[in-house]
Amino acid sequence: IALGKAGKICVAIFTFISGYGIYLSYGRHKSYKRILSKIKTVLFHFWRTVLPVLIILFVTCIMPFNIMDFLKNIFCISNSYNGSWWYLQTYILFLIFSPLFYFLIRNKISAIILSVVSMTLFRYWAYQLPVNFLYYFLYYVPFFVTGALFARFDLFHKLTLRNHGTLLLAIYAGITFLLMALRMVTGYTEILFLLMPCFMLVFVQKPIPDVALTHFIIFLGKYSMGIWLLHNFFIKQIPLQNVTNSCALHFIMIFGISLAITLAVEKINKKVFNHS
Repeated sequence: IALGKAGKICVAIFTFISGYGIYLSYGRHKSYKRILSKIKTVLFHFWRTVLPVLIILFVTCIMPFNIMDFLKNIFCISNSYNGSWWYLQTYILFLIFSPLFYFLIRNKISAIILSVVSMTLFRYWAYQLPVNFLYYFLYYVPFFVTGALFARFDLFHKLTLRNHGTLLLAIYAGITFLLMALRMVTGYTEILFLLMPCFMLVFVQKPIPDVALTHFIIFLGKYSMGIWLLHNFFIKQIPLQNVTNSCALHFIMIFGISLAITLAVEKINKKVFNHS
């Protein structure tokens, strides 16, 4: 359970990267049409990944079909089909509000105010809400804002010394492990405000080696969205955990099947849409 709590840094990291990338992207174009295009791209990727699986689940009666439930889930209004899809709602909200965030973060004073408010007032409001799309948005917006701040003020460059990369790597790694231990022991979520940037800084102190493991991670990264969108089906609708009592085998089965389906769906989509 404690390790699972520490693992929640993954959502914070992805949100941080989203804030960093969206800030730079919007800064280059400053067009809301680009935001709408990005939302369309995300939804299209979502649809073409999950629709084949949903059709199979409906046809085999593993999942009952209801037109209203289907439309709510497919347009990210609800995540009743798959609890993991909550982040799609949150990410789309980040995209919608990214021009406002960009405007506020361009000014140093308003950027500081936004950062403090997001880590205090927004968090307080989140804890007062039931777990819904607004809760997740307020809960994770501090990490989105932090990522945008890193982009705005070029903090990765300023907090990296190429001539002392090994020393800084050791320092950031040490702080990361210490904060992660505190997070696991105390369960205090706000530790992530410090843990997540330090974790990110660990990986920019040295060039990433060009080895087989690196290429494998890059390969998985290309299909990570599909794996994330599908894996929960094999926990809830098709409970593979009942097949074995081994947590390791359970993980390998769900991960392997989700990856295999994602690869198959992507291959079919390439053939269909590249010839359309």
